Amino acid sequence: NMCTTMNTFREILWYGRGGQGAFSAAKLLGAAYALTGENRYSLAFPSFGPERRGAPVRAYTKLGSAPINDRSAVAHPDHIVCLDETLLADLGSLSIKEGGSLIAVNEEVIEFSRQILGREIVNTTLLSLLALELGDLSADDVVRGIEETMPPRIQAKNIELVRAVFERADELQSAVHVARAPQRQTRPHERNVLIGGAEYMDIMTADVFGGSNAPQQEYRPAGEGEEGQQ
Repeated sequence: NMCTTMNTFREILWYGRGGQGAFSAAKLLGAAYALTGENRYSLAFPSFGPERRGAPVRAYTKLGSAPINDRSAVAHPDHIVCLDETLLADLGSLSIKEGGSLIAVNEEVIEFSRQILGREIVNTTLLSLLALELGDLSADDVVRGIEETMPPRIQAKNIELVRAVFERADELQSAVHVARAPQRQTRPHERNVLIGGAEYMDIMTADVFGGSNAPQQEYRPAGEGEEGQQ
């Protein structure tokens, strides 16, 4: 695989609606990253208000080369993945670190996903685009994450989708917006406000992944009853 010795800490915000699989994608990314080798750790957790289908949902993935214990919400992420076009306007209060990216659903992503899955479920497509942006996860790494976290009945189509994105990523570049220009400076009376606030974060549902020698009981894969790839 593409495991590297990069000593980095990266934070990803996933933003979507209940039922779109934001948290499932956050967990899958964490598993894929931590399973690639030693000194690769991740933390994935959700933050949402009233749990109802269609309500805005935030989820987070933190990646690093040492165990991660910080379960605080992320207001200045390295990457943002937005799964719902109607929520894009809500992202104005966030700033992305320079060199990071916003990966947002659009018609190309929806159609690409539909062609393979037969449904307009975009989280696996956006996750694959994020893996390419991160630069140290291969298609095989993401596939391993799917095999570890996803219900068996939906693995095959999602694996096919991952490989298609890696092979045909040029067809989806309109969904990737890289933050290369200097970021907006926060004025003294302003602050970077997390979308909707962090008051609903439920740290009891956090998923901790870590290194090849991490205790497996710390890893709790998503069940079929959770929001997720289908």
